[in-house]
Amino acid sequence: MLSILRSDAVLITDAIIFDFRLFNPVFNYLILLAGVIPFARLCGKKIVCFCVGIGPLDRPLGRRITRMICNLSDAIMVREESSRELLEAIGVPPERLREVWADVAFVNPPAPPERGREILAAHGVAPGEPLLGVNVNAYLDKWLG
Repeated sequence: MLSILRSDAVLITDAIIFDFRLFNPVFNYLILLAGVIPFARLCGKKIVCFCVGIGPLDRPLGRRITRMICNLSDAIMVREESSRELLEAIGVPPERLREVWADVAFVNPPAPPERGREILAAHGVAPGEPLLGVNVNAYLDKWLG
């Protein structure tokens, strides 16, 4: 709360707006945003949803909290068309939604090729060897079909 008071704006980023395990604030930050965002608005702070992924929203409470957060936001930029569609479906007016952006990981410039080769060599990966990257996290078993 002190950080919000010292800030000019609050940025909501990443794919943290979903309602799976809604009441577990260690796993799901949507329930925390339900208190933080109204506080920031009361303090007169700008609120920006920047390159956010939305969903899944399977519970009425999750949809209500998301709608409230978005309606309190000064700008909403989503990172995929399905997030825009979901927000419109739960009642966020389309005119509140700015453009669809890529995940912020794709907005950042990549490291130079020589740095990539250094990292691969440090892990014993030969140049030209096929690679597969997988982000294994606590959501893996929830959203794999």
